[in-house]
Amino acid sequence: MLIDNSYGCATSPCTPTSGYIVAGNASTLATASAGVTISGAIYAAGNISVKGLSSGASGVTYSAAIKTTGDAITLTGLSTASYGIYASTAGGVVTATSTTAGLVRMTGTSTLNTSTGIYTASSATITGGAGVYLMADGAGGGVNIGALIQNSGTTSGVTVNAYGNVNLTVITNTGVNGITIISGRGLASGVTGGGNVTAVGTLTNSGGGVNAG
Repeated sequence: MLIDNSYGCATSPCTPTSGYIVAGNASTLATASAGVTISGAIYAAGNISVKGLSSGASGVTYSAAIKTTGDAITLTGLSTASYGIYASTAGGVVTATSTTAGLVRMTGTSTLNTSTGIYTASSATITGGAGVYLMADGAGGGVNIGALIQNSGTTSGVTVNAYGNVNLTVITNTGVNGITIISGRGLASGVTGGGNVTAVGTLTNSGGGVNAG
């Protein structure tokens, strides 16, 4: 299943292509409303891919369950005015159950320095059967997760990689690659500020190591 509002083209008549709207032109070409809003549950046996861009609200907003039993979940959100990815309620539960293909990958970009790349409300859990990878970018490229992040299988691990600050509540991992938490990605060695791990909450890890910085 694919949801994508990045389609566009230069001069009509032309064939719109995915990825035409990007960070550089989103302020003029992207919708001012949420790029993609998921308010009803999505259940699939295969891949779920959601891509949303906005110039006035969140890139991707979800408030209902997103679940696949056989493949991966990929959420990509970009906003020039708000959250890149925003799980607005506790009902926004993301689950990929396959222990071989069930990777949950979220990439949230916010170019607004007072916002956040990826934000989830309390109880809006993120569970991958084959790993969880969260990446935040842009001037507001932080990660603020108010609920459980879980890798429930033995492969891969949990990685949180942010340009800005990282604030976490609970991580549970059983994968061989352990838990990796990165804030201030791209800062030169010795530079302080611009990205800190402000909270990690409770970490439970039974596979690989735990690395934070």
